[in-house]
Amino acid sequence: MPTEDQEHLLAKEVHAEREKTKRTLIVASAITIVGVLATVMFFRNGDNRGGARKITEKGVEVTLETPITTQLGTSSENIKAFGDSVTFTTTTISDSALKTVPGKLKSGFFSGQNLVDTALGFVLSSDRPSAWSFEKTRGGLQQLSANDGSEITMGAQSGAHKSDLDRIVHRVLDSLRRRSIKVSSSMDSTERTVLLWYRDPQTQETVCEKFIQANGQIYTARATTKDPSSVKSLVRSVSGFTVIAKPKIQSVIVPNTIRRLR
Repeated sequence: MPTEDQEHLLAKEVHAEREKTKRTLIVASAITIVGVLATVMFFRNGDNRGGARKITEKGVEVTLETPITTQLGTSSENIKAFGDSVTFTTTTISDSALKTVPGKLKSGFFSGQNLVDTALGFVLSSDRPSAWSFEKTRGGLQQLSANDGSEITMGAQSGAHKSDLDRIVHRVLDSLRRRSIKVSSSMDSTERTVLLWYRDPQTQETVCEKFIQANGQIYTARATTKDPSSVKSLVRSVSGFTVIAKPKIQSVIVPNTIRRLR
């Protein structure tokens, strides 16, 4: 039979084990709660970024009725332009990601709220797709025109170096400053994407312009309107303008062969 001292020690050990088990359960419960909250916040943030994400047995479902760029994981920042919060996409979107979108994405036409142009290589979204007619200009630019006089013009020019983007943006800024036009701007952390927005007192136009350096080129999207009710929609479209990344072509080096004369 155990002595009183042994019984006392045994009771202490049992108590210690019980306390250890309680602490383990508390920690495990806390980790589970944090994990659940993180999952909920992730998908809620996905909705806040403009993506109507639905979770099915097949995974995350993409819808064409909202901008597909943010749904497919394109990096973005929330900025304020003309007092409204907009999503400013800061990276390219891959062609392989676009192929995962359900339904047919016909180049040059809106699919839901999304216009995909594989010729120039961009994706642009609009919350009023039926208002636009799409055409190519004589200068090789792509242009959207609406009945209220609003326009969005997209184009690209060569520019593989960082200095090329700086030169183009500063040329626009210098021209506006000479006319005493106050310009607001935003640039991503890599300094490869720039957004400008301003009001031109001479033409009475509100302008939003985006510059993206990708694929060895400088892509631009420029929206203009005189209709105050169209400003918010146009700024959202241009700030979400995203370039389709071109796959890098690996060059194959063929070793030189030496022919011997006979």
